[in-house]
Parts: sequence; structure tokens; C-alpha cells
Amino acid sequence: MMVLGCAGALAAGAVLTGPLTASASSETITVEPGHSIQAAVDKADPGDTIRLEEGTYTQQVNISTDDITIKGAGAGETVIKPPASPNGNCDAAEGPTGICVGVAPIAEDGTVNKVVEGVTVEDLTVTGFGGSGMFFFGTDQGKVQDVHAIANGFYGIFFNNSTHGVVRDNLSTGNAEAGIYYGHIADADALITDNTVRDNGNGIFVRDAIDGKVLDNNSQGNCLGILVLNTGGGPGNDHWLIKGNDVDRNNKACAGNGPAPPTSGIGIAVVSASFITVTDNSVEGNNSNAPSIGSTGIGVLSQGPPADHNTIRDNEVENNKVDLFWDTMGTGNTFTHNDCDTSAIPTDLC
Repeated sequence: MMVLGCAGALAAGAVLTGPLTASASSETITVEPGHSIQAAVDKADPGDTIRLEEGTYTQQVNISTDDITIKGAGAGETVIKPPASPNGNCDAAEGPTGICVGVAPIAEDGTVNKVVEGVTVEDLTVTGFGGSGMFFFGTDQGKVQDVHAIANGFYGIFFNNSTHGVVRDNLSTGNAEAGIYYGHIADADALITDNTVRDNGNGIFVRDAIDGKVLDNNSQGNCLGILVLNTGGGPGNDHWLIKGNDVDRNNKACAGNGPAPPTSGIGIAVVSASFITVTDNSVEGNNSNAPSIGSTGIGVLSQGPPADHNTIRDNEVENNKVDLFWDTMGTGNTFTHNDCDTSAIPTDLC
């Protein structure tokens, strides 16, 4: 469990050119480069929008107010980078984090002290942080859309202990861990859709979370394209729909660390999870020869808890080292109507 210390605030000096009133109960607060986003966040009331002008902001931001929106001038136009001296705002053990949504401090045991509701971050780039680019913890109805999360030292976009999260139309690339992560929640009801994730560790990583959809994403050039994992140490990982994704050439090599094995050349992996439906995906060219737990287009395997009642159907799975893989452990797993050429253990899945 990473421990955040999100209590610090940036120096005052925001350009607050509101109210530009959208309704009787909401304002738009405008911030220019060189001024403090945190000061605007601290001023904002539920329903307000903080509009970031075009330019570069060397800052960290913590949001604990419900129903506010952080809106840039566009990904690549509004850019958030780490300050030269991180100030403790949204720092994690892995390094400084860019934008943190959740109540500080976060308890070491992961206790959610208060759920932060309805925060949206959109139309900006967050890059170069030693920790994660975007970090949502203990949130409900949080949304990240039209964001570029680039070259961060941990995750690109990270949701933990959060319900009803939406991650839509983002680019997450060059992050050391997953481009997009969603985990550790018994009632996620999450939507991860229309994102491009490339050249990360894992492309999209769902861990110990129940109920969600991964739809119409493009995952390329990662060590592993889409991973659904139940570690056995959380609420489980059931009832996800993985549909309509392009998962191609995920042949980057990750050496692994601690309990994580080396991975390379893996398209979609369902590991110890149950009631996962993988359908209508295009999975091609995952065929690395680098050291890895395996190389396959779509794989179902059990490492600890059994992988039960998973459905792999109607996928186009071609030109992978092995198109389909199942270790034959677990019960009720079915492979039907997949367009593929090779399978392993057993060899008649295609």
C-alpha cells in the first residue's frame, strides 16, 4: 500500500478571474501559468470549474472538494510537470504525484476517511512525475478524460478504492507501471473506454476489483496489454467485460520485481479472476522471445485463487506466439468462436 502525504498546499497567487457564472451556484475560476492551481482548488466550492490556461505549470495538486472540475486548454496545451522541489503535496513512497483526488492523509492501511465525489479532470497533460500522473483514492464518480499521462515513474492514471470511475479518451504512454490502473474495490462499477495505452509496463491493469467494463481501448507496445488479476488478498476480481479492444504487439520486456514475474509478449491475461467476459477483441502480434511468464494472445491461468467461469468468445486472435492459453485449472472456463490458429494446454481451443 503506498502512503500519500497530500496535506501541503502551494503558495498563494492564483489568478482568480471569476465568477464567470455558469449558474447561480457555480463559478469558473481561471488560473494562468506561474500561479497556483492549489489556491484555486482551495477556493472552489462544489460545482465550480477551475480553468487552466495554456502553458506549463510546475506544481502538484490535491483535490478533496466534491463536484469540482479541473479543465485545461487541451492535452499538450496545458501541461503539469513536477516542481524542482516537491512540497509534500500528493507525494507517495514511489515519488511525487501530479494530481491527487482524495482526502489527506491517506491511512497506511488504506482506510477511506471520506469519499470525494464527482471530481473531473480533463483536457491537460501530466508528465514527468516520479510517482503517478493522476491518483484517485476513495472517490465516487471521479472522471479522467482527454488527458495525456506521459512518462511518469509509476502509474499514468490510477484509481484505488473508488466507485463509478470513468477513464475515457486518454493517452497514457511511457509510464513505468500501468498506463491505467483500477483496483481494490468490491463495487467498482467502473468504465475504462476509448483510451490509448502504449509503451507502459502493463497497458490496462485491473486488480482486486469487482464489476466494470474495459471497452474499445487501444493497447500496444506494453509488456502486457490488458491484465485482470485477483491476488487473493482483496475483494476478488469478478464480473468485468473486456470488449472491442485492439491489443497488438505488446512485446516490451518487463523484468518483474518482488512477486511480479517477468512479462513480455502478452495480449490479454485473466489471472485467478472469475466471471470475466473477453469478447470481440482484436489481439495480434504478441509474440516476444524475451524472458516472460509466457507469451500469448489471450491467456487464462490460476496463480493462487482459481480462475473460474470465464468466457473467451468471438475474438480475432492471430499471429501471437500462442493465440490462446489456458492452464486447465479452474472450472467453467469456455473458449468459443474465436478466430485463431494455435492454443496451448489444451491444444484444441481454436
